[in-house]
Amino acid sequence: MAAFICGIALESDTFLDDSMHDKLTSLKNRIGFHNDYEHMCSDGQNEQQTEQRALFICDIDFFKKINDVYGHNAGDAALRHVSDILRNHIGSQDNVYRWGGEEFIVILAQGGLQDAAALAEHIRQTIMDSVCVFEGTNIKMTMSFGCTEIDFSKTAEENIAVADEKLYQAKESGRNRVIA
Repeated sequence: MAAFICGIALESDTFLDDSMHDKLTSLKNRIGFHNDYEHMCSDGQNEQQTEQRALFICDIDFFKKINDVYGHNAGDAALRHVSDILRNHIGSQDNVYRWGGEEFIVILAQGGLQDAAALAEHIRQTIMDSVCVFEGTNIKMTMSFGCTEIDFSKTAEENIAVADEKLYQAKESGRNRVIA
């Protein structure tokens, strides 16, 4: 009986972990984001938060064109390419999430707005200088970024809305840029 109960518990943990990860990129998804954000702000930390934390939202510029010109499998390759760059350029305590479609969110475990903007700029440059190779075709892409310092008196959605407005400004002002 104990083995049966342990098996059910293990299976339950596996399903929970699967529900928090995007299958295509292996990044955490929105469910994973909200779970992490809740833990980050739990136990009254939002009123006592002393460390600066920041986040940025980013998306691939003209992603639809990649799908239209090269096909959806190439779009998937582009998403994996960007995911790998994001994963490899964040700090060990930072987190990256596939927010949806071609959008990603990064939460910095430590650091404020300037730190987020500097990291976003480094990643932006890396993406711009990189090439995603799909079936022998080189696909170049750029990304736009919106950064904000996390205000712990606001909800996750309110903080994301601030960063999303900055992302919109980046897109409206020519794309391939960081707005903080």
